[in-house]
Amino acid sequence: MSRFNVIGRPIVFVILLASFGAAAWYWWPLETPPSRDQTAATAASAKKTPATDDKPSAAPDSQDEAAWLALRDKLAGTLEQSARPGPQAQGDTLRDRLAALPDSPTEAALLEAAGITPEDEAAYEQWARERGFDRESTGYQYYDRETLQALAASGDMYAQQRLGFQAANEHDFLRAEVLLKQAATQGSAYALDLLAFNATSRAIEANQQENQAQAKRQLLEAFAWSELANRRGYGDMPIAGFREGNIQRNLGDMGLELTPEDRQRIEKMAQRRYEAMERERAERGQAPFDNATPAFFEKLKRAREAFQEIRSEKAE
Repeated sequence: MSRFNVIGRPIVFVILLASFGAAAWYWWPLETPPSRDQTAATAASAKKTPATDDKPSAAPDSQDEAAWLALRDKLAGTLEQSARPGPQAQGDTLRDRLAALPDSPTEAALLEAAGITPEDEAAYEQWARERGFDRESTGYQYYDRETLQALAASGDMYAQQRLGFQAANEHDFLRAEVLLKQAATQGSAYALDLLAFNATSRAIEANQQENQAQAKRQLLEAFAWSELANRRGYGDMPIAGFREGNIQRNLGDMGLELTPEDRQRIEKMAQRRYEAMERERAERGQAPFDNATPAFFEKLKRAREAFQEIRSEKAE
């Protein structure tokens, strides 16, 4: 089974949805926090049923889309890794390679045409692991809470962010923030995204309690955490913009809007949090954050754009 099971789903899935006009999917576990009765029931059954972070998916409606979804599944680790085929086209440009693909190309052929090498895949895997995205293959979804707590106390980034996510779903927002900040300081960019999710969940709850002032404060927090996630690599990913869109949609649903002063405040909040995390890392003897992103993202983005152009030309 491929170890490529990190963030292939959110990255490639959003590329696919954008390519095929179905970009109504968002990379967040939920829109509205569950009720306290629901979270209590979930907690009671946690030891019986392993937790998962599965997201909804869309069914393909064409052979082309099915091929791209197959590529998504390969990157998500749900297909057996296959040997790379030979070159699919004699042309040496990206458009030549994509245009020469058969009507139903394999996921390996799509990777080949996109110019993604095994070295690119290896660099992507390492980048993802170091930034907290390798959620499934690490096995943390099968650990009980006591084990996770022991690991988190020892500084385990994955245990911290998993406990933080669980706390957010249980409406223990303050505990979630503490745990997710710890993971983010350790290097998890995914924890920054979960911090934005946590703040948005707090805003939704405040709005349900008719406390719009608190709701807006939490949404500003969410925007700040989202900005930090962008600095740590999310901004260069094809997923970029979907998290902000989720926050913005909740802002509009609550009848709120951002002022120029709010935007300045968000930038200052993000900068203060970034500097605080860097200081804490320095005190621990850790190196400054490495905010570079792998070539994999740019190659996949260019392939998506070229593929869209080819499809558009064929439709004319």
